[in-house]
Amino acid sequence: SRLGLIACVRLEEYESRQVLPHEYTEEPAIRDRVSLMEKCDANFSPIMSLYRDTASELAPAFQEAMSDAPVLDVRDDSEQSFTLWRIAGPRLQEHISRFFSDKAVFLADGHHRYEAALKFAQLRREQEKGSAQPGAAYNFVMMTLIGFDDPGLAVLPYHRLVGGLSPDRLSQVRERLDRMFERRPISLTGDQRADNLVEEVARHGRDRHALGLVGPEEEGAFLLALREGVDWRQWGPQAVSEAWILEEQVLKPVLGDATLDHLGFIHDHTAALGQVASGARQMAFLLKPFPMAQFEAIVGDGHRLPRKSTFFYPKLPTGLVINQLEGSLL
Repeated sequence: SRLGLIACVRLEEYESRQVLPHEYTEEPAIRDRVSLMEKCDANFSPIMSLYRDTASELAPAFQEAMSDAPVLDVRDDSEQSFTLWRIAGPRLQEHISRFFSDKAVFLADGHHRYEAALKFAQLRREQEKGSAQPGAAYNFVMMTLIGFDDPGLAVLPYHRLVGGLSPDRLSQVRERLDRMFERRPISLTGDQRADNLVEEVARHGRDRHALGLVGPEEEGAFLLALREGVDWRQWGPQAVSEAWILEEQVLKPVLGDATLDHLGFIHDHTAALGQVASGARQMAFLLKPFPMAQFEAIVGDGHRLPRKSTFFYPKLPTGLVINQLEGSLL
């Protein structure tokens, strides 16, 4: 089970270091979400954010709130259960607010929605011709806040697919891979072949860089381990990520600005292998989950990770709580 606090969090620009992003965003997706907010004056889907509570200061408040009957207890089509308690007392609310007054929150899922909320608030302030309303609801955004140490926090890997390469470009990519990684053939048979490869990558990647490779064509599957002579630390903190090394040190030197035209992202490892088997893609790279300790350190220092570095599961439900953006919260 996972415990999350759904709350309205005051919007802060990233420069304040109160809200820490780990992904880059794309303007069309932001405009789309701003348009939804303009039409509905509401948040329907909470942004997922993480926070550090080393001393478990919030645990007593959560336990007290959960001692009452829940206001909602539902199960979705995938048999996931969601139970919602209301934290109504001002004493508990003030305790929680004080805790977060000096705590940074890490955006986990919802970067486009957060930046859309910033844009929406700016547009509303412009419409009101500069009249200061710090307590206005549009200056806040709905988040579900989850502790880094929550035992129910599941982080799954995002895998990479490569396709559409000419024979020459494919040869160059393979050459760079062999220059940086040692290959070890992996025998994959039966219905669990994708699961087995992911497990091998996770096992070998506990204390070193490792990833799985399937393809191209009939070459089979390999476990790739970074060669001992490769000094990955010279590339900076993001190089702790196999995804970063693959994109920045293998693909971009060959493909340049066209890298994203040939790169796909998928969290289902069985489907990834299926795309190679069908010929839809030339190679599938299976990655291990991004370690949360390194996530916190890297993002906390102001760095961003490669796109699709983390897949937090299960996803938070949309519409369980709706946050209206009219009126004032203070």
